[in-house]
Amino acid sequence: MDLICELLDIQVRDRHFRKVGRVDGIVLEWRQGEPARVVAIEMGGAVLAKRLHPRLRRWYETLGRWWHFRTGAIRIAARHISSLDLSATLDIDAKTDPALLATERYLAGRFRGGVPR
Repeated sequence: MDLICELLDIQVRDRHFRKVGRVDGIVLEWRQGEPARVVAIEMGGAVLAKRLHPRLRRWYETLGRWWHFRTGAIRIAARHISSLDLSATLDIDAKTDPALLATERYLAGRFRGGVPR
């Protein structure tokens, strides 16, 4: 399985099929004499920014400090992935997990009337 093509950038949904983001990173466990094993997936702007360029991650984290929103990666253990096809479905509820959709909640509170045009 080609992990980069198959797993990166696919849609992630919670147990109620609500969209919660996209897979921005993959965490692997390297074992001596055995194939690598997927331990977790990572989501978040900082992970995507680092994937594009390391300076972008520092810029993103600086903006987060200025505007007071969460910039860290959200790491979801592989055992929480209940199905994997064109999207990854988790056995986690986005409404009860404080990390999922934290940035979206922040932006929704900041721009109650919608994003300025």
